[in-house]
Amino acid sequence: MRTYNNSIVIKFDTTATGNAGAGKPVTVYEAGTVTKAELFNAAEQTITNPINADNEGNYSFKVANGIYDIVIDQGLPTQVKIENELITDAAGGGSGSSAIETIQLTSGQVLVQFTVNTEGASFYINGTGADNGRILESVNYSYNQSLNQVTLTNSYPSGTYISAIRDTGYINEDYVRYFDELSDAVTSTKLADGDKIYLEDRTAGNGGGGMWSVVLASTVTPNNKDIVACTGVPTLALVLRKASYIDAPSWGVNDIDSTQELTNIAEKNTGGIIRFPSGLFTGKFTSFNQYTLGMEGDGEVSTFLVTPLSSDSAFTVPATKEFRSTTIKSMAFYQEGFATQSVGTGKGIDLTDAVTTVNAHFQDISLNWFGVGYESSSNAFSNQLDNVRANFCGESFRFVGSGQLINHTINNCYSSQPTVNGLFMSGCKNFVFNAYNSGSAGAPHVNIALGSFGIIFNSPNFEQDTGTLGTNTEAIRCQSDSEVTFNYPTFAAPSAVDSTTYLFRAMNTAVVYINDPKIIGADANIQHILVQDNAVVYLNDPKNVIDDAKVTLIGNGKLIRTDRVIANGFTAFGKISNHTAGANISTGLTTVPVDYEVAIDFASIGDAVLTIEPQVTALGTGTMKVRYLNTATGAENFNPYDIIWKAR
Repeated sequence: MRTYNNSIVIKFDTTATGNAGAGKPVTVYEAGTVTKAELFNAAEQTITNPINADNEGNYSFKVANGIYDIVIDQGLPTQVKIENELITDAAGGGSGSSAIETIQLTSGQVLVQFTVNTEGASFYINGTGADNGRILESVNYSYNQSLNQVTLTNSYPSGTYISAIRDTGYINEDYVRYFDELSDAVTSTKLADGDKIYLEDRTAGNGGGGMWSVVLASTVTPNNKDIVACTGVPTLALVLRKASYIDAPSWGVNDIDSTQELTNIAEKNTGGIIRFPSGLFTGKFTSFNQYTLGMEGDGEVSTFLVTPLSSDSAFTVPATKEFRSTTIKSMAFYQEGFATQSVGTGKGIDLTDAVTTVNAHFQDISLNWFGVGYESSSNAFSNQLDNVRANFCGESFRFVGSGQLINHTINNCYSSQPTVNGLFMSGCKNFVFNAYNSGSAGAPHVNIALGSFGIIFNSPNFEQDTGTLGTNTEAIRCQSDSEVTFNYPTFAAPSAVDSTTYLFRAMNTAVVYINDPKIIGADANIQHILVQDNAVVYLNDPKNVIDDAKVTLIGNGKLIRTDRVIANGFTAFGKISNHTAGANISTGLTTVPVDYEVAIDFASIGDAVLTIEPQVTALGTGTMKVRYLNTATGAENFNPYDIIWKAR
C-alpha cells in the first residue's frame, strides 16, 4: 500500500480560490475499468471514493499497489483524467510515477507492441490472476528494442496490464519475493539479481524460514548449505542472510539426523548463537571455529536435541579450539535410546579436548542419559553453570584438571540418579557451589580427588532418592591433599546396606571443614564421618548432629571439633588415632583411637592458638604433648603446666 499525494491547479483564477482546484472531486479507478479502487486515509481507515481536494487544491489517499486512472471533476465539462498512474510502495522517492505506456493484454496475447520509445525501460505486470510486479528479460520476456516490442514467454489473463517504466529512480530494484520453501525459490524463473527471498520453511513443515539474497552465481561458490545455486535462473544463486542469531532450521536442522547440517553451521559461521525453536531436533554438534558458537533454545522443556547412539557427544569442542565468551542455554540434550550409558561413552556437553574454556555460560539446560552429562576441559577459567541438571547419566558433572581448572561458579545445579558419581573433581581450584542439589539412587554424591583447593559448597542438599549406598562406600569422599568446605550441608533420607557406609570420608592428607550439618531421616545403618590416613576434619556442629558413636578414625586421621567452648578458655574435643606404642595419653588406656579433651588456661598464658600434634606423645603420667602459639610474644610453648587435659 502506498500514499499518493497530488494537487489540482485550474487554468483560470477565481476570486475565492485563485488557481487552486479547491474542493474538486477526485475519483480513482482501477486502470482501464470503471471499478472504483478502495481508498484509505493515513491511518489506513477506509474513506469514500471519490474524495475532495482541500482549500489549497491538494488531495491525498492510500491505495493498494497497482496502476490506476485518476479522474477530476468526473462528468463535468472540466473533467480531467490521469491514466495509467503507477502507485506502488516500491517507489524510492516521489509520490508515484507515470508509466511511459501501459497496454491492456487480451486473452492469449504474447506479442506486445509499444508505440513509444522503450529504450532503457523496465516492464511490470499488474492485474487479477497475475503475479504482479517486475518481469525479467530472458526469463519472462524477450525484447526487440528497435521495434519497441516485447514478446512474453507466457500469456497472462485477459485484462492484465503491462507497463513500460523508464524512470527507474522511482523503482526499488531490490524486490522481495515470498516462497513456501527453499526448493520453490531455487526453481523459480521470476528471480533477479538483487531480489530478496523470504521463506516460510527451508523444507515443508520443518521450520527454518528466513531471508535470503539473490546474487549472481558467478560471484559466489554454491555449497548447498548457506549458498544454493538456482535452477530456474541458472545465472543466479541464493545466499542465506546472516544475523547474530543463526536459525538452525534455516540450515536444514530437523528431527531426522542433522549432524551434517549442524556441521555446516559450524564450518560457515565464525561466531554467534545457533537458535533452536521449540521442537525435537536430532544430531550432534562439533564446533570447528576458534571461539565456537553458542546454542539457545526456547526452554529445557520445549527444545530437545537428541544425539544418535552412534555419536560420542551432543556438543563437542575439538582439539586446537577454544570455547570462550559464549552461551549454551534453554534446551535439553538427550542420548537416543533413553538408557543410562557407561562413563566412557557419549557425553552431553564435552569440552575435554578444548584448548581452554573461558567466560562460558551454561544456563537452564538438562543433560539426559549420557555417559557423562557435563565434562570440562582441563584448562578452564571463570565459567558459570546456572540451573544445569544432569539426569540418569553415568557421571553427572566431571571437572578434571592439573591446576589450571580455576574459578568456577555453579548455581542451583542438580545431579539426579547417576550410576557412578554425581560430581567428580580433580586438580581444581576455587570452585563455589551454591545450592547444589544431588539426588542419588545408590551412587556417591561427591568424589573430590587429587589436588583440589578452595572448593566450597554453600547450602548443598544431598538426598537419597531411591536405593541405598553400598557396602564400604560414602556419600562424600575427599582425598589426596584436597581442601574442601561444606557450609550448612543437608543429608535427606540417607540409607545404607550396612554400618560400613558413611556420609563423609576424608583420606590421605585431605583437609575438610564441615559447618553446621543437618541430617534428616537417616536409617540406623548410616555412619557419619570416617577420617583415615593423615586427613583432618574440622567440625563445627552447634546442634550436635554428628554422633561420636558414628565417627571412625583410622591411622593418623583426626577429627577436631571447633564448636565446643567453655567460659574460661578454649576447649577442643575430638579423637586422635594413635598407632605409636606407649603413646596413650594416660596409664591404663590401651585402646586406639584415643578420645581427648584439651583446654588452655588463658589466665596464665594469655591469648594462644592451640595445635594438637599428629602423634600424641606421653610426657609422663597425666600429661600429653600439645603445642600452642602465644599470640602476644610469637613464641611456641610446650610447657605442660599450662595445659589441662584429661581422657574423656
